[in-house]
Amino acid sequence: MQTRSAAKRAKTDTKYTDMEAKVKATGKIVDVELVCPTDKCGCYTGDNFYLTVYGKEFKPNELDFEDLIDFEERRYELAKAAMQEILSNSDEIMVTMDTKSISSLAVRTADEMIKQLKEREVKR
Repeated sequence: MQTRSAAKRAKTDTKYTDMEAKVKATGKIVDVELVCPTDKCGCYTGDNFYLTVYGKEFKPNELDFEDLIDFEERRYELAKAAMQEILSNSDEIMVTMDTKSISSLAVRTADEMIKQLKEREVKR
């Protein structure tokens, strides 16, 4: 699989915690991070991939994860990333939201992402 150069990757791509995975084709264990690309507006494109420290890209179906995913830790990381995106949004609706609403939106976003990740796990 071809790797995308840093110049081609959007500056707004969101990267998540490093994790270990086994490459299905070779059985090699690699350190990867989940990258969730976003467009110019900061919206997720849905083309998630995993990236090694050497710049090699893998599709989710090309890897096996040795450890079970810690969904509580993942939920925290996703909520944190969603909160950062919400707070950086200058849209009038977002600017006028109170902190409880912002927090709730970030957690709901994380929960929905976790739900979709779990659905993908079942389909594998």
